[in-house]
Amino acid sequence: MKKKITKKKRKKTSPKKSTMKKARKETSHDYFEKYFGSLYAPVIVIDSNLSVVYLNDSAEDLVGYDLKNFNKKGFSESFEKSEEVQSALKIVLQARGSSFQSISDIKLSKRNGKKVHVDFSVKHLKIDKNDYAIVTLHDLTKLIKTQKDKENYLQELNHMTKLADIGRLTAGVAHELNNPLMIIQGFAENIQMLFENNEFDRQEILQQITPIIKASDRMAKIISTMMKLAGDDEVYMVHVDLWEVVEDALMFLDQRFREQNIEIIKDVKSPLGVVKCDPNQIEQILLNILNNALHALSENDESSRKIKISLELSNDVILRIWNNGPEIPKKIQDKIMTPFFTTKAVGEGTGLGLSLSYGIMKAHGGDLSFQSDKMKGTEFIIKFPFTGVDQNIKKAQVKRPILVVDDEKFILELLSHKLARYGYEVFTAKDGEEGKQVFNANPKIECVFTDIRMPNVDGVQLIKHIKQINPKALIYAISGYAGKKTLEMKVKRLGINGFLTKPIDHMLFSKVIAEIEEHFNYVDKNSKLLA
Repeated sequence: MKKKITKKKRKKTSPKKSTMKKARKETSHDYFEKYFGSLYAPVIVIDSNLSVVYLNDSAEDLVGYDLKNFNKKGFSESFEKSEEVQSALKIVLQARGSSFQSISDIKLSKRNGKKVHVDFSVKHLKIDKNDYAIVTLHDLTKLIKTQKDKENYLQELNHMTKLADIGRLTAGVAHELNNPLMIIQGFAENIQMLFENNEFDRQEILQQITPIIKASDRMAKIISTMMKLAGDDEVYMVHVDLWEVVEDALMFLDQRFREQNIEIIKDVKSPLGVVKCDPNQIEQILLNILNNALHALSENDESSRKIKISLELSNDVILRIWNNGPEIPKKIQDKIMTPFFTTKAVGEGTGLGLSLSYGIMKAHGGDLSFQSDKMKGTEFIIKFPFTGVDQNIKKAQVKRPILVVDDEKFILELLSHKLARYGYEVFTAKDGEEGKQVFNANPKIECVFTDIRMPNVDGVQLIKHIKQINPKALIYAISGYAGKKTLEMKVKRLGINGFLTKPIDHMLFSKVIAEIEEHFNYVDKNSKLLA
């Protein structure tokens, strides 16, 4: 019987296993070179022992190391955040699968000692039974240089803008100061003549004094503006009568209105014009809008130049500033609130006024908008959120005693008059010694305004005396001394509540009154709880 000869069947190999077999032969440098060698991005391959097994040419160019030297240094140690890098590698190698980790903007030390910023990303790759971490680096050097160049440009631009502002202000400051100086000199001479001629008409003297007060206030504001450009602005958010801020802005530009024959129309439809704001910032907005109106009205015939300012109350406190100048061209109406856009000639405007004004109003929780029409003129609308308080907010609810101490008779009378208008019972003293006596005789006094430079007993000695008797008393120091910064620091160490410089801005004075009332309300509330 013939033995059946059977043909031995060849075992088939699946395509997948064939690929894996091929991969096993290519787990060397040649395999990684095939897939990563031609890539522009720096690629580094790390094995499960955290050793570098491959760098492509881009990686070698970036780090400055070849494979042998890189392993000597240690891969993770090449990075500023070595522990974070090592942790990312371990997570990827242990998690396997599609695990991915990244670290943004990390510093890498090159062989030459220089450090470069890179984005670091790592993903898992399995070849046969071996796990690898494929690291990709993205060099951020060019991007960072571009950003720094941009920052330097903006910084330089801001510096140039500030220099331009100072230059423009300096050029006009002589003119702006000469006008109020002329007013002060003229009306002071008028008063002198009245006295020389023995013409003591009280009403006429008062009429002559009012412009002097306004002119001196105007000069103080000009100097204040110069000081603000030299340093950082302080922000005071206080409740103020918005119409008072309007009147201040109008006074500042009064001379220019008269020079250009501009009629100012005032329309206050509601007495409820109290808003919470930084008065100095709001005044800057008003001055900017009014200056723009002056510029626009220069194109009108001199007999028909008008600016109307109205205040009304609806759901908001609304201030409208209208002028009958030419229409803002429709093609630029969408641009006038954007930074650096201006229709003025080179050197006349930065184009920052309205954009800054818009930003200030948004920061106040309000809004700034406008409408312009060929037939109706141009109107800017400034909206403030309604605070729910009326103009009596600044008046004290209870007639509380306050002590004012100053060796200057007129300043003493001025401060006393101001505080009395706020509803306080005012005690006065002409020096520190008398101040001690008045304070000792009236234990209910919880607030004191005192000058620092006085004969006999000065303000510092008085403050120490008051603090010994009543450590909780509110004390506001006042000084017109030229070296006031050093003095201010010295006095503040005594634990005062505020330092006021002469002349005292009425906006800042409103803030002080608000602080005093807040303190007294707090004391009253606690007293009722303890009763």
